[in-house]
Amino acid sequence: LQPKLDFFTNELQLNHTQIKTLTLTHPRLWGMSLDRHWIPMTHGLAHKVFLNLDDNNNVTTPTQQEALQQVGQHIVAKTPLVCLCHWKHNIEPKVDCLMRAYGYNVTRRILIQTPWVLQQSLEKSLVPKMTLLEQTVQELHDEAAAKNTTEAIL
Repeated sequence: LQPKLDFFTNELQLNHTQIKTLTLTHPRLWGMSLDRHWIPMTHGLAHKVFLNLDDNNNVTTPTQQEALQQVGQHIVAKTPLVCLCHWKHNIEPKVDCLMRAYGYNVTRRILIQTPWVLQQSLEKSLVPKMTLLEQTVQELHDEAAAKNTTEAIL
């Protein structure tokens, strides 16, 4: 337990109250392997979502430590049940899907504001919702274009 406690406090920057809440509400999280679960998940999220990368994948800002702190505050402390999900087979495909659809900045905002979306099923929940959103946005663009064309003709 001590290595996990050190990881939560030093790398993820969770405070005493956050760790106490995590322990009381989701004690199963303490059973997750540090090397096989916590480190791949938090470092993966930090790298994909919270690091700003240039075109050559060089970190511009923030640092890896700052990115891990953001994961700690926005994912672990805010929505600890997400942390029961496996990184490689569950969270990473969802993050990749969001990145492909919306890009880095929108995905980052989504996960800061509503990290629980990572608990949703990719095939049964996220993709259908994303498809509906894209259709709605396209319809709004089409309506606006038709309105602009009609106004231009008049």
